[in-house]
Amino acid sequence: MTTPLATAQDLPLLGEPLPVEFANTLYGSGDSVTDFLATPDLIRLWFSEAVPARGLILPALTRPGTGHAIRALRDAIHRLLHDCIDGRAPSRPAIATLNNVAARAPTHLRLQWDAGTSPQVSTVFTGSALELLLGQIAHQTLTLFTGPDREHLRRCRGPGCAMLYLQRHRNRRWCHHSCGHRARQAAYYRRMRYAHYPGLGLSDTSHNQP
Repeated sequence: MTTPLATAQDLPLLGEPLPVEFANTLYGSGDSVTDFLATPDLIRLWFSEAVPARGLILPALTRPGTGHAIRALRDAIHRLLHDCIDGRAPSRPAIATLNNVAARAPTHLRLQWDAGTSPQVSTVFTGSALELLLGQIAHQTLTLFTGPDREHLRRCRGPGCAMLYLQRHRNRRWCHHSCGHRARQAAYYRRMRYAHYPGLGLSDTSHNQP
């Protein structure tokens, strides 16, 4: 696992819901994984740049264990999202982490009802700054897993990419158009190689088509 020297332009941000963006901070797969929450500076940078995270209040990252707690929740969400996409049994330890975080962030409902308006209910989080932050992320993650968006979770099909996204459009297969471009290039070169050297064989590239 590597720790990047990142700028805002380097962050793996797609404009997805908070749980998906949060999980994508563990970027890559196999032996090539980059942690965009590896240091306090990276955590501050990500929370300042990720649109769905704006408005969340970061705790003091100098306190022992704060960064670890943030990454532990991220790792659990990352695992469960991939379990969902792959059709695997969900990780029991990851579920326990998510539930424990949610349990440590006490909440209550607040009613707002002004004259001439319809009643509205909001969820109010209480507790420490760290419990508040993690509780809000856990709350949105639980909502994602129990709502219709869970069926739209996808992993990018781009070469070497494992970014997660919600497939809002039926024909979307990539996290970003740049991945689609690389996949089409790779498929083209495979076809050209086969045309010149048919003995090498041609792997199935149908899933890489736009």
